[in-house]
Amino acid sequence: MIFMIQNGWHFVSWPNFLSRLRWKYICFQVKDVRLPRHLKPDLYTVELLPFIIPDNFTIRGRLELTMECLSVSKNVTLHVADMELANDTITLTDMSSGKDVPIVKHAYDKDREFYIAHLSQSLTPGKTYKININYVANLNDNLKGFYRSVYKDLTTGEEE
Repeated sequence: MIFMIQNGWHFVSWPNFLSRLRWKYICFQVKDVRLPRHLKPDLYTVELLPFIIPDNFTIRGRLELTMECLSVSKNVTLHVADMELANDTITLTDMSSGKDVPIVKHAYDKDREFYIAHLSQSLTPGKTYKININYVANLNDNLKGFYRSVYKDLTTGEEE
């Protein structure tokens, strides 16, 4: 089994190709999928723990994202797809003071694949913030995100 992080077009089999075409079609239906520009990501730290158990391919993950605020806003918006976020574990920290910025509401825009953390106070331009998120995701074979795949070993002819 191979684990790949999607980077460009990579087709493993005809069913996966069809799945990819369906995904591209869905993406073209929703036009406004760009993230707001009030935050600029500086550093992504991602921890992934895949569970490779027959009929239960899942990942437990943790994201730590450091961002610079470019303009005033009261939300943090991130792309998420096919993941279940643990809302009670999500924190946003002002790195200059070390204090947490309270999140008053967790929202999901499924069409645009957004997670939106609504904040109790405005973010300050020039400051650095860090968001921490724990999540669970399915390790699927639809060529989207972190996924599982098989290949045929050219020497042995066996699927790996």
